[in-house]
Amino acid sequence: MCPKVTEDPKDGSISESQNQNSKPSSFPKYKRLSSYLDESRGAEILDDRTARISCESEPSCLLRRTPPGQKTTDQLLFVGDIIETNYSPGGKVIDVSRHEYYGLSAYSIVYVDVDAPANKDGSYRENHYRYINELVAQDGRILKLFNANEDEVFVKGRAAGQQTLLRFTT
Repeated sequence: MCPKVTEDPKDGSISESQNQNSKPSSFPKYKRLSSYLDESRGAEILDDRTARISCESEPSCLLRRTPPGQKTTDQLLFVGDIIETNYSPGGKVIDVSRHEYYGLSAYSIVYVDVDAPANKDGSYRENHYRYINELVAQDGRILKLFNANEDEVFVKGRAAGQQTLLRFTT
């Protein structure tokens, strides 16, 4: 059985964990593809980039981790950014939230089609929401948590205010 661990999202340090709480999001959760796995067991850390969990169908499943010192998904992707994936045209990001899976940090994003009509307050109707879960960053790329999944999220355009902010922070 793999030890339970918790990964600090800021510095990548690892510590033992008794439970695996995730940050609540204001958006409804979509059922994760990993829901058939036992998340009560933590991931075994292999190195700065990789962890392993036991799977029903495989001897083990490899997971990606954001290496210490590299930017996390929420540091690469901002509300208002225009994204696309290698499997769909994507849209406009309206939420980026951190969660824990198997004791490891990963992110979920909520986005809407770029032509989705906004409400008067700038929000969107829930039926316009699209979700991408279990994301990690490695080497400036936004990838899926499971190493076997080659899906990737690409930033195609920055939110208007982010262009100015990025000049001062990078």
